[in-house]
Amino acid sequence: MKKFLYLILLLSIAGALLSTLLTVEYYYPEVSGRVISCGDGLADPCYTVSQSRYSSVAGMPLAAMGLYVYLVLIFALLVADYAGGETYSRWAAALALLLSGLSLAVDAALGALLIYMGQFCTHCVATYVINALIFIAALIWARNIPGFSLNFFKLRADREQAGPHRRAALSLAFIAVIFLFFTVFSTTRVLKEKTYYPSPHVNEISAFLKEFYAGRPENISLPPSRLVLGPQNAPVHFIVFTDFLCSACYEFYLVEKSLFARYPGKVRVSYYNYPLDNECNRQVRNTRYPNSCVASRAMIAAGAMGNFEDYMVGHFRAYKSYYGRYDRETALELAGGGIGKDLFLEEMMGADTTAALEADIDAAGRTGINATPTLFINGRRIEGVPPKEFLYAAVEQELKTTR
Repeated sequence: MKKFLYLILLLSIAGALLSTLLTVEYYYPEVSGRVISCGDGLADPCYTVSQSRYSSVAGMPLAAMGLYVYLVLIFALLVADYAGGETYSRWAAALALLLSGLSLAVDAALGALLIYMGQFCTHCVATYVINALIFIAALIWARNIPGFSLNFFKLRADREQAGPHRRAALSLAFIAVIFLFFTVFSTTRVLKEKTYYPSPHVNEISAFLKEFYAGRPENISLPPSRLVLGPQNAPVHFIVFTDFLCSACYEFYLVEKSLFARYPGKVRVSYYNYPLDNECNRQVRNTRYPNSCVASRAMIAAGAMGNFEDYMVGHFRAYKSYYGRYDRETALELAGGGIGKDLFLEEMMGADTTAALEADIDAAGRTGINATPTLFINGRRIEGVPPKEFLYAAVEQELKTTR
């Protein structure tokens, strides 16, 4: 009946690969080239789930815990296949039933959370299906093994495998399980330390909040923005002065995705252009990002044509590929999907776009903007991009005060 062993082994390998992908996505949400498409929006379902508050326990991602379970099962199956005999098959089948059964119980709770969040994460659902298939295959396999029992202390040993050989095998298995535990969790710890935004200490977050709320909110007067993300009635409003080609603004985009994933329906972002390019912005002496005026025009044009979110997501998804060589042709290529290039170019270079860009730059001058990105959270100013945990804390504080 080794066909069931090999089937469970293949399913476990597939589950381990998916769990690895989910673990990487948890720590590096900007990772591209997904194996399974999960959507391309600002906060696609898999991204939303991976960055939600339900994706970890005690700071450890659930995906890493799933990876550990799959690796233990893979090890047990390989040992059973190598050793042969019914004893190891009984142990491997019992372990597969136990682990997949526990996993299905956890999956039921996680599935309920997906329904609660209104998200369909194909990565997550794929692991649920794999766990169900492992459980079914292990159940059929176990029923065909003589002397099978789920009681690990009563599993009967073959005579030729009794005595010191069996004890040695059990000792080796125990050591391997501990080693796998150490490997998986130490690796995730390293990933946590190596992420671009290392988690700040709670004292640092408290110090940030104290400084952030030290003064009163600024009373700023701005023209309506065409570049808006999130619902009109969201209780937390970010105003962002940005240069869409600046590297720090790209970093804010990554944090922004986390904000929309973590606080669905609670956050609204209004963008205003402040290109660090003196071709259109006479308030800057030296051009820092050539053709950022073109990028600003492209964003305004996309907003006027009702396609700002999709265009901005495509812009930042391709950001690293065109960095340092962005021009008008790049802007038109990014518009090549749902927007006609000729119409888009006409809108980009039109008088309305010019007037909107000048209005944004004038508003930035009146507001004292001299760096990008500059954020206002319900009127309170932040220059640059702080760690996302700082922004989480600020958003949660604002949500408390607006209840």
